[in-house]
Amino acid sequence: LFVSDKEMRRVAERHMTDRQGWPVNWSPAQKSLGVIRGAVIIRLMFIEAPAIFGIVLCLIAGEGGIIQEQPVYWLNLVTALILVVIALQTYPTREAIIELFNSRIRRV
Repeated sequence: LFVSDKEMRRVAERHMTDRQGWPVNWSPAQKSLGVIRGAVIIRLMFIEAPAIFGIVLCLIAGEGGIIQEQPVYWLNLVTALILVVIALQTYPTREAIIELFNSRIRRV
């Protein structure tokens, strides 16, 4: 129940944000990496939704026995395969992030 003043300040500082919504104690490098992370997540999000839908359709068809009668239902897994291929090709390696970060910093 009783929390020290130091602990309360530490928790409050962690949740304080600046005008753009970034935590106050984040450095410009951390903010830049946050933007890169967000861009990767958003890019994959648009592929992930149809991939999950295709997987669910295959699971439902498999449970109902329809997939054995009509193998065309397997085509629903194509979006999941596309997601895996794109995620593996565009996965940000350490070198790629450093290069992207340095190129953005030079412009600023």
